[in-house]
Amino acid sequence: MTKKSKFSEEIGEYKSLIFRAWNPIKVWDNFDALYKELVDGSRNSDVKIKAFWKAYHAISAEFGPVDGVEVPEAHQEGTPAIEPDDSLDSLLKKSESTNIVGDFFWAYQTPPTTASPEDAPSAGAWFFLDMKKTNKNKFADLSIRILDKLAAQEDEQKSRETDYTKAMGLLEAAAEKHLSSEKLGDVRRTIRRGAERIRKQSEVSAGTD
Repeated sequence: MTKKSKFSEEIGEYKSLIFRAWNPIKVWDNFDALYKELVDGSRNSDVKIKAFWKAYHAISAEFGPVDGVEVPEAHQEGTPAIEPDDSLDSLLKKSESTNIVGDFFWAYQTPPTTASPEDAPSAGAWFFLDMKKTNKNKFADLSIRILDKLAAQEDEQKSRETDYTKAMGLLEAAAEKHLSSEKLGDVRRTIRRGAERIRKQSEVSAGTD
C-alpha cells in the first residue's frame, strides 16, 4: 500500500471540498494558479501546505469560505479589527444611498460575480454589492442590523397608527355628540388627512432611514 504524503494527509480532504465548491463557479482555476505560483515548483510538503492555505485565504477573502473547511490554527490569518466607525448609521452614510431599502435588497438578491457597476441601479446599490463580495461577514452583519431596524420601524409605525386610530375614534365620538353635521364632516376629513400623512411618513422613513 502506497503511503500518503504529508501534503495528501493534511490537505486531501479539504482540497476535494474546495474543488467541489469552487469549480462550478469558475473559481477553482484562480485558486489553483495562485497555489502553484506560491509553491514555485517546490516538492517540499511544508512549503506546499503553507502555499495551499495562503492561496485559500486569498481566494476566500473574495468569494467567501468553503463550508466544511477548517483552517489549522498554524495557518490561520489574523481577523482584521472592526473599524471604529462600523456602526449601522456610518455604513449607511458611506453608501451615499438615497433609497437604503431598495439598494440593499438589490445587492442582497444579486450574485456579485454576475454584476458590474453599470448593472447597479445606483451608487448605493453597488456599494452594498461590493461589500457583499469583499467582506461577507460585514455584509451579513449589516443584513441583520438593517432587517432589525426595518422590523423595529414597522412595529413603531403600527403602534403609531393604532394610537392615532384610537385617539381619533374618541375624538370623532365626542364630535358626534357636540357638533353639527357640517362641522362633523370637517373633523372626519381632518382625521383622514392625518391618517394619510402618517402612512406617507412611514413610506418615506422606510426608504431613507
